[in-house]
Amino acid sequence: MNWVWTVLILVGVLMLLICLLPVQVKLRYSREGEDDHLLVQIITLFGLFKYTVEIPVMKIVMNRNKKVKINSELETGFGEEANQQRIGLSVTLRKIRKIIRVQNELTEHLFRFTSRVRKMTKVFRITDIKWKTELGTGDAAMTGTAAGVVWSAKGMVIGIMSHYFSLRTKPRLIVQPDFHELKLSTSVDCIIRFWVGQAIVAGIQMAFYLLREGKKTWQIIRSRV
Repeated sequence: MNWVWTVLILVGVLMLLICLLPVQVKLRYSREGEDDHLLVQIITLFGLFKYTVEIPVMKIVMNRNKKVKINSELETGFGEEANQQRIGLSVTLRKIRKIIRVQNELTEHLFRFTSRVRKMTKVFRITDIKWKTELGTGDAAMTGTAAGVVWSAKGMVIGIMSHYFSLRTKPRLIVQPDFHELKLSTSVDCIIRFWVGQAIVAGIQMAFYLLREGKKTWQIIRSRV
């Protein structure tokens, strides 16, 4: 039986060491012209272990009218004959009260969910972030307006990130307008650090919370509507 205790102790020590390992994740996304590139690099064991993965990214196309477009096709099939039906909707005061009550309870659950998520994601520390964008529409006035919109969007994104993650550095945000050419390029470099043990605990807490609160939310919807 001594060897069993020895194995258990060794496994326990190994798990403890794994939980104490720091992990660094480097993210880099860049877009130049029509070329997109996303690189994710995971570094641990104090730099002895490095794992790099490249992920293909969907292309964004700028047309000749100086507009960025996302085209989607929706195919729908209809019968040869269309039957026109009159749909009656009966809404009572009781139903309205039920809908309002369910909405309030779901809003409360959503608030608690985001608060819990924030507590869990705070274990991830952002130690470096640089976001550079170069853009031009070919028209000076439109370029200036677009640059202002980009600045606002970046500020909003950084605000959301600082709310959910531990931001340990001052973000380096750069917007360079090109008033003469049609251009769109951007690059984001971000470094995230965390401890393996903290990430495991946060993941377990999130799983239990989703199972518990998700079931409660579904029961509310079924019982109140």
